[in-house]
Amino acid sequence: CASTEPKSCTGTTDCPEIFDRCFSLKVEVLNTALITKGCQHNAACVGPISCCEGNLCNGAVPTGPGVILLLLSSALMMLFI
Repeated sequence: CASTEPKSCTGTTDCPEIFDRCFSLKVEVLNTALITKGCQHNAACVGPISCCEGNLCNGAVPTGPGVILLLLSSALMMLFI
């Protein structure tokens, strides 16, 4: 899920086995907050990426900048999905 409204990310997904964490990332872009949630490998859980373990655990919205990490996490997800 990627949205400007944190509460609109309510869908669920089955993650591939390579991903062992759920993640949330909030990025401020041009005075607009972009919220991204999805699946992640624990090695990529650094910086502003907030990771948790367990089904549907990424309901909380993290804070912090990280446009580069957003792009990196999106690229990683595209490679493995």
